Amino acid sequence: MLVRDKRPAQRTGQGPHRAYPPDLLPRLQTLLADLADIDFAYEKHLDALQRNSGDELIKREMLERLRLYHEKRRALVLAELTLLEGHVRALYGIKDRTASGKDGKKTVSLFRRGTRRWTIR
Repeated sequence: MLVRDKRPAQRTGQGPHRAYPPDLLPRLQTLLADLADIDFAYEKHLDALQRNSGDELIKREMLERLRLYHEKRRALVLAELTLLEGHVRALYGIKDRTASGKDGKKTVSLFRRGTRRWTIR
């Protein structure tokens, strides 16, 4: 027999055990959305360039410029995420656990265990 739990549902992020201070969560969400937008735009432009049937030398140069532009834009957002993470770690007294990934690239862990890791390329 199933018994319904009559306790009121508590939404995540409410009450005294909020994961982040209220001013940090919107900034984190904005930065992650910016990162997703940058990656999506890069993939879209990369696909368009690869489908282009123009001169291969010009195409390679444009692909390299696109890659460098993407890396620069992405690095700016990742730097802000790193600063935000440092702020949260200082706020909660968490030691820095930045490590190198399997491929030797620096990875930035975001706040909680089990969350996605972003790689600085």
